[in-house]
Amino acid sequence: MFIDSLQSLDTIEFKNTNFYFREDNIVIIRIKDNSHIELADTIKERQYLLREKSHLLPIKVMIISGSKVKISKEAKDYANSPESTCMIKAEALVVRTFAEKMAANFISKIYNVPMPIKAFTAETDALKWLMQRE
Repeated sequence: MFIDSLQSLDTIEFKNTNFYFREDNIVIIRIKDNSHIELADTIKERQYLLREKSHLLPIKVMIISGSKVKISKEAKDYANSPESTCMIKAEALVVRTFAEKMAANFISKIYNVPMPIKAFTAETDALKWLMQRE
């Protein structure tokens, strides 16, 4: 697995996610299989970033989704709010299929987030894209 090969400075596990902090200021968020992410989960993760990793902000983020993940509308809205997006320089979403990639790219346009965001089916492509972002 891609995550196993990363040299990370720090790793933290939350209820539904694992955060991997790379030396190049890219944070990889792996969403666990069968997760149901609620607003409280998202707030807790953002508070951790502000409290413990504020010196890294804004960050580049790669989100790798597990299978059968559910995210509440409130959690999605909060994650796409100015309060959260101001902490992110660029975001790469890694999905399983081309159809999911198309849907993710379409949805990202609907939310009209202020940072670059793009979906990929390959983790290496997502990482290369993030490395090119300023």
